[in-house]
Amino acid sequence: MHSDIFVCLSTGGFIWDFKDQGLRKMCNTTGREYFAYGGDFGEEKHDAQFCINGLFFPDGVAHPAVHECRYLQQPIKIAPLNNIKRIKISAEDNTPVQVELSVKLRNGCLLYTIDWEWSIISDRTTPLAQGTFEVHEGKDKTIVRIDDLLNDDPSFDLARTQWLNLLGRINRDTKWCKKGHVIVTEQYPLDVVGSKEIPNVMKPVSTHCVIVTEGNSSQLSLSTTQHQIAFDKESGLLTELSSPTGKNMFMKPFTPSFTRAETDNDRGGVEVVRSFFDWPIIIDFAFHKGQIEKSLRLNDGLVDLNRSFSSYWNSIGLSASNPPKINCTHFEARKHGDKSLVVGSKSLVLSASGKSLMSVNTQYEIRPRAQIKMSFCIKPSELLHNIPSLPRIGSCFVLHPSLCRISYFGRGPWENYPDRKSSAQIGLWNTTPLEMHVDYIVPSENGNRTDCRWVCFLDEDGSGLMLISNEDLFCISASLWSREELDKAKHTTDLESRLNGKHGLHVNIDHALMGVGGDVGWNPCVYEQYRVKSNKQYTFGISLIPILPGQEPAMVARRNASKFWKTT
Repeated sequence: MHSDIFVCLSTGGFIWDFKDQGLRKMCNTTGREYFAYGGDFGEEKHDAQFCINGLFFPDGVAHPAVHECRYLQQPIKIAPLNNIKRIKISAEDNTPVQVELSVKLRNGCLLYTIDWEWSIISDRTTPLAQGTFEVHEGKDKTIVRIDDLLNDDPSFDLARTQWLNLLGRINRDTKWCKKGHVIVTEQYPLDVVGSKEIPNVMKPVSTHCVIVTEGNSSQLSLSTTQHQIAFDKESGLLTELSSPTGKNMFMKPFTPSFTRAETDNDRGGVEVVRSFFDWPIIIDFAFHKGQIEKSLRLNDGLVDLNRSFSSYWNSIGLSASNPPKINCTHFEARKHGDKSLVVGSKSLVLSASGKSLMSVNTQYEIRPRAQIKMSFCIKPSELLHNIPSLPRIGSCFVLHPSLCRISYFGRGPWENYPDRKSSAQIGLWNTTPLEMHVDYIVPSENGNRTDCRWVCFLDEDGSGLMLISNEDLFCISASLWSREELDKAKHTTDLESRLNGKHGLHVNIDHALMGVGGDVGWNPCVYEQYRVKSNKQYTFGISLIPILPGQEPAMVARRNASKFWKTT
């Protein structure tokens, strides 16, 4: 349940179950243990994974959703006065400033048992400023005093948005937790205004240019000072971006992406309930079998609110196990000024049966240092207009196994989705594909991070690839398993064991991604505002920037991003 709904409820949200109801079982093929569910013990009548719906795995390990529940149910709400969305403070003359906050108790929490901390963060590895503050019993307001914002640091840019982080810790051992346990967290965007002149961090104009090294009927090859770039003319896709050592960072090309490995909530609909009607005991779900059978059919193109998202996707050709094909209809390359080159392609997205699902126009502007500015325009066909939501609008590709050190500036550190991100804070996070992966009992879409400004994939030497938003924030995920593998797997043991640095990274960069829902498991439960509309045109952009050893990703991002400091 997302925060917009939760805070409106007088009694809070009710959750079942506490744990996934699975039992340990040994896989005879792999020799690995997994959690079994309905049907795994030879029984004919069962509800499959319907009771794998807890906050914790059967062994007590927490799902990422536990963080969201903790945040939404925290006992104290501390926020800027008048519920303003952004806090503005002045840093002129580096004088201390004060931020007034309202304090609202949600239950009988004793304020004297909590120590409070504040910090101001950006894309740096350490806070810009930090300190403590107090919240007194019986008071509905408090003040955070900010003494120093590193205003004398020549690299500190007052024009960029910072974030104010607030944190409350239990200051003693209790019967239910140890001293230092975090009980309250909040984060608010902070606009720092001042008279300081912003330093010029732009690189000098390059004297190098992009050179066409090979052009034939099937491939366009380009060369810059230290990198090789290649496009496949038949598909219109970017297939190569090589490092200075000659290693192609792409194992599979940069491809438009519209499917996802189905979650249980994606499958939630009358199809799930229909299987119950063969049970000896009929469960009343407020509609009878005839209505269910009718709702499984398309009603002259009208959207059936009880039909699952996945049934629409599979029937129309947006299945992750049988994804649509990209058919390039036009490819061209032309000079852009004296030093750059522009590559353009037009493509149709075709279902397995040959139906046109979308049109995709892509433009690549290749600059002398192998920076590639990509712009996309994606338009769903009328065939998709009656689908309640698309899975995603974005791009996918597979990176070289060595690029497994991931840094990103977005929400983290745990998995989060558009409708489940309140607990995840904006920050600079470091991770790996295995750390991003969530080993759900039924493998599915997982590991996403929202509201990202940039992401960087590096090898052990510190070289690699950065992706920066040209304007809008984006979602990222990186997995050692493809979405086809995740979609087909029924148990964790269906996925072979893989290691960071040994297998390619399946990366998703999404402009729009449908939420995961969670109210119930037998009805489509993703709220309207978290769906990806199927009747609108999408325009967005991403820039690819090679990273060389010794370069700091955050500094590279500052030099090259246009509006990645947009705040949500």
